[in-house]
Amino acid sequence: MVLCITVFAVKPLLMLTQKVTRGWASDSDYVEGSKHDVQLPLKPSVSKLIQSSIRQMPNYDNDDDREQEVLPIPTLTPRTLCDVTSAALTMVPLRQMRNRGKKASHPVQFKDAAGEDRGWLLATDPHDRIQGTPVADDPLEQQIKAPALQAADLKKDRKPGDCQQDNRGSNFKRECSLTWRRVVRVEVCSENVDEKTRPSEREGASTVPRRTNWRGPGGRSAGPTRQRVRKNCFSCTTFLKKDKVYPNPLEAVKDVPSGATLLVGGFGICGTPAGLLKALVQTKIKDLTIISNNCGLENFGIGWLLTNRQIKRMVSSYVGENEEFMRQYKDGELELEIIPQGTLAERIRAGGAGIPAFYTPTGRSTLIEEGGWPIKFKKEGGVMMISEGKERRSFNGMPYIMETAIKSDFALIKAFKADRSGNLIFRKSARNFNPPMCKAGTISIVEVEELVEVGELDPEDIDVSGIYVDRIVKSNYEKPIENLILSAKNLEINATSEIHHRIARRAVAEFKKGMYVNLGIGIPSICASYISKNMDITFQCENGVLGMGPYTKKDEEDADLINAAQESITVLKGASYFSSDESFAMIRGGHLDVAVLDGMQVSQYGDLANWFNPKKMNKGMGSAMDLVSSPNSRIIVCMEHLTPDGEPKIVQSCELPLTGEKCVDMIITERCVFTVDKLNGLTLVELGDNVSIENVIESTGCEFQVADVVMPMKDIN
Repeated sequence: MVLCITVFAVKPLLMLTQKVTRGWASDSDYVEGSKHDVQLPLKPSVSKLIQSSIRQMPNYDNDDDREQEVLPIPTLTPRTLCDVTSAALTMVPLRQMRNRGKKASHPVQFKDAAGEDRGWLLATDPHDRIQGTPVADDPLEQQIKAPALQAADLKKDRKPGDCQQDNRGSNFKRECSLTWRRVVRVEVCSENVDEKTRPSEREGASTVPRRTNWRGPGGRSAGPTRQRVRKNCFSCTTFLKKDKVYPNPLEAVKDVPSGATLLVGGFGICGTPAGLLKALVQTKIKDLTIISNNCGLENFGIGWLLTNRQIKRMVSSYVGENEEFMRQYKDGELELEIIPQGTLAERIRAGGAGIPAFYTPTGRSTLIEEGGWPIKFKKEGGVMMISEGKERRSFNGMPYIMETAIKSDFALIKAFKADRSGNLIFRKSARNFNPPMCKAGTISIVEVEELVEVGELDPEDIDVSGIYVDRIVKSNYEKPIENLILSAKNLEINATSEIHHRIARRAVAEFKKGMYVNLGIGIPSICASYISKNMDITFQCENGVLGMGPYTKKDEEDADLINAAQESITVLKGASYFSSDESFAMIRGGHLDVAVLDGMQVSQYGDLANWFNPKKMNKGMGSAMDLVSSPNSRIIVCMEHLTPDGEPKIVQSCELPLTGEKCVDMIITERCVFTVDKLNGLTLVELGDNVSIENVIESTGCEFQVADVVMPMKDIN
């Protein structure tokens, strides 16, 4: 299939397309897949215009405009437009017209009403036209004496950006910028296009393959890419508003090619477009690059593609518990680019907003800045590919590293509700990465649970506007809960979990009324279960919840409401939900008072390592690097004092890759509590039940000071 391009911007041709829609052909003749072949008799003026616009002009770049003989134009039909291959329609003059158009100082758009209920727009904005279509501007007007261009009465003194109301009234208006998205009718040229073979492999190929992209506002691609033209094609395009709704997930993703880059929404398996992912499995495409916060489970979501060997590279912040993922990664079958969660969210947001790069403190003095992360291993052992370092720059005396924006060929999105124009509503924490990803995808495909007609959604309730959405499909695929955890009152606590609950209760004692607190995964997530009603603590969860409450009660769980550990939770009165990029604006902007994190190692000066252990399954850093780089936030580490092997976790210097440098303010274990000074090191301030100072000295891997008065460990119970 080829995208047949409109090669001249003139009013009579526009009138031709209007006639086609208004009287010469019925609407059914222009529905994609229609078998009708309607004759389009050309008026003499239109035929003359086409001939004058596409004539051979070897000396076109000169200022003289010489009359030349052209071959007659055959009768055109919607199906035969692409088959016109006469000598007069070669690409030479079209390229010359295009090159002339590039010299135009500013775009012009011609709008003409075509009845009471429909207007047609022939746009020549460089960001909203088929690449190669000439700009109808003064230089082109001088070279092509087309009646419509003359009738447009272009002003020689018109400045770029001017918007002028023509004296012909509301039926004819020149505009500076396009304010709504066009959808172009794509004519089928099956005999002239070969999408798979290269020119050297095709018999009788006469032209060089041309990359034809339909560009929407802001340069966003809104249509097929990488089409290969076998013969010269020439066509009028019919402008129609295409229905965004697809009948099933398979139809919505069937044109996703092997080797494509996909943004996939979701946090764990919450908010995952499961129906679209299952459809991708059926297409059997391969070598995909998947950009998603997690890799899902082995038997759900992205895990389906992984198990089916359809993924070449994963770009994630947290791998999770997917053992198949780690097996393929360590065996050299899969590439892994690991990114801090907040950086991932911001890079995606920047891609959707047209921002090429930005600076952030997240990841400084770590493998993220220094490089060296093993992206791919060799099958026979060793590392094949490593990450590169980042550019560093100082602002106001503080170091920052540069990160670049992320865009993708396709974005697979999960929303709760949509109307047929693409306006989206998300539900609870299932929004997570979905809103920013929807904006950063070249083609955004949205799976929804409910689909309504245009106008049924309250504009105030819309989370993402339809301008970002290209395709919609209704699918009520199952929504499992990754970690169903019930409230502590209904849960039997064993010896190990009792230690964790004891540490969590001590951490809660550090919270003050009115604080905003972020809880990491592991032990920190338990803290929410011990907040009394009169404490007035607001928990922020990076997957998009402010006002997180305790674990859910039995039979009250909600698959769209989880915490950062993918555990089922509740929310308190006054809670709110938001997207991941909004969540990390809170974190990176210094709006949190306290962040509670788990740890693998902490040094005596407050360095933290909690995201990568080469001896164990790699899970990724998640949001930890963002939290420890958050200005004005106090960092509390909650962890067991020793590893399962009996080795101390509090050490003189971290051997594991750092999460952050000199960032920890307090360490809480089941044995004691340390305060941390970035210059003077650790101070023992509290002891656990039946624990002595000598016991702490023996089980700690570095020197520390002892407070004048060592208190018993606090317990809110």
